[in-house]
Amino acid sequence: MFDESKIISAAQDGSLEAFDELIKKYAKEIYNLCYRFCGNYTEAEDLSQNVLIRAFQSIVNFKQESNLSTWLHRITVNLWIDTLRKQKKANYLYIDDPVQSEEGELNKQISDFKILPEKDMENKELEKIIKKSLDTLTPEQKVAIVLKYIEGKSLEEIAEICKCPIGTVSARLTRGIKTMQKLLKEHLE
Repeated sequence: MFDESKIISAAQDGSLEAFDELIKKYAKEIYNLCYRFCGNYTEAEDLSQNVLIRAFQSIVNFKQESNLSTWLHRITVNLWIDTLRKQKKANYLYIDDPVQSEEGELNKQISDFKILPEKDMENKELEKIIKKSLDTLTPEQKVAIVLKYIEGKSLEEIAEICKCPIGTVSARLTRGIKTMQKLLKEHLE
């Protein structure tokens, strides 16, 4: 049985095996959250590694007053916002990004053969529009929307992760949704 509290205590006492157990449990969740924020596999991988390094360096300071996942989400949000500040949204070309050619955009993805080509195109176009609209939000709005609608967190959990009142989280969600709705409506017209 996985007794997280005991494993956390052992990790705080310097047990690498205990910390490794925690990593095994949360690494995929952290990577997925990083990908939702970054929208890019390479950046998400770098960010998730930095989150785990920071968690390792700071585990002794974790007071176990909240869930470990909440603490890890908080580290993720902080490091992502720090990364945004450092980058100032510089444009980089990644090998997994689409490439422009004479024939249009080329992606290095393999389609699921169970999906009809028309539906696949519609899904990719909608995904692209949603990603674009997410990128127009403030970092605070994007964090709230990703945590609520993609990660399935409650308002209370988001407030704890963001260290702000529930009303602030609710306002960020409302503003973010209105912004996204406006952009999606403009695209559909």
